[in-house]
Amino acid sequence: MEVSLDSVIEKLRSNAVSKSAQTAYTFIDDAGNEHSINYKRLYEEVTDIASNLRSQLEAGQRVALLMPTGLEYIKAFYACLLGGLIAVPLYPPTTPKSVQRLQKIIADNQSSVALTIKSLADPFRESSVSESMELIQFDEISKPSIARNNNDIAFESNSIPFLQYTSGSSGDPKGVTISHKNIVANIESAASATNVIAGDTFCSWLPLHHDMGMVVSIL
Repeated sequence: MEVSLDSVIEKLRSNAVSKSAQTAYTFIDDAGNEHSINYKRLYEEVTDIASNLRSQLEAGQRVALLMPTGLEYIKAFYACLLGGLIAVPLYPPTTPKSVQRLQKIIADNQSSVALTIKSLADPFRESSVSESMELIQFDEISKPSIARNNNDIAFESNSIPFLQYTSGSSGDPKGVTISHKNIVANIESAASATNVIAGDTFCSWLPLHHDMGMVVSIL
């Protein structure tokens, strides 16, 4: 599979044109219901979200993604990349242990913004993770944008689109900066190792805050 691009955003834009009606992702929820989105709609929605985020945030700002796995997570991640923001893929705080881990991660990377969904907004505010962080609800920024103005953002191969953290199971979570170049190299390596070709369908149950779940399965 050829990925010869400087960033996955280029591929997202290309697919929106060349594969506009083709299904990009299908998410099966806990009840067994399928939720699908095609490439054209995905790019349009990602562009809207990115525009809305950029109207509130500065380029290079770090955004903690405290969202459950699903299509919304994928859109939010792509939107951070398209908007020139730095995504920090995480998960909602649900247990005292997860709250403690998230506190350490956020203190380490100094994310000033957390992105979550409406149903988790109140629990997030009540948790100690929310201290000194601005909360943005995905539901509010996923509305159509008046101006989709992200096409002029240039992506340097060595710039940083997201930070990846270890599980912290054997110590404090460790963060790694991932460049656009790193993402493309990882995808090329995975494609070569699995002999994947255009039209193949991947099935994954890995959480999207996991590097294998996001980079290899989604991007």
